[in-house]
Amino acid sequence: EIAILFDDLARPTPVFEIVPFVLKELEKAGISDQQIRFIAALGAHGAQTAIDFKKKLGQEVLDRFPVYNHHAFDHCTYLGKTSHGTPVSINQEVMACDLKIGIGSIAPHSFSGFGGGGKIVFPGVAHIDSIAYNHGKLVQDHPASVGVGKIEGNVPRLDIEEATKMAGLDLKNDAILNLRAEITALFI
Repeated sequence: EIAILFDDLARPTPVFEIVPFVLKELEKAGISDQQIRFIAALGAHGAQTAIDFKKKLGQEVLDRFPVYNHHAFDHCTYLGKTSHGTPVSINQEVMACDLKIGIGSIAPHSFSGFGGGGKIVFPGVAHIDSIAYNHGKLVQDHPASVGVGKIEGNVPRLDIEEATKMAGLDLKNDAILNLRAEITALFI
């Protein structure tokens, strides 16, 4: 069973350009359409509509696969706590899958240094209590460690990466975009 996580419309990632390549590789590996589901990694953002999904994924994906919104208040599996004390609860549909793939982009972020990487899982498909601890308590307790572009020693970012390992993200496709939201580089 495969979960493909994708960022929402708050991020400019042209997921519809990347998805065909991911699906082609899964097909080569013998994975059928019935084994794949797409989950919008919303974090605490609002739910996406069918129109939003079409903009992010393209009509073909909507026609072939189930596509879900993450719900940050319900249906999450508790995995334990990070070394920083963050309670980690992740979307139960994601956790039930054998392979977890993320599609997103890397961009400056106000407290985690940069978006991308493990943020597709945490906060992307995390419970609101997990998100609140990481985005609230850890940022408040370690203000000198956070900031745009700051990675080294960034406690909330280190916490995100630890939680992502706990959840078992298998593969992440991260794009670098220009100001027109065109892909200039892709990292896997």
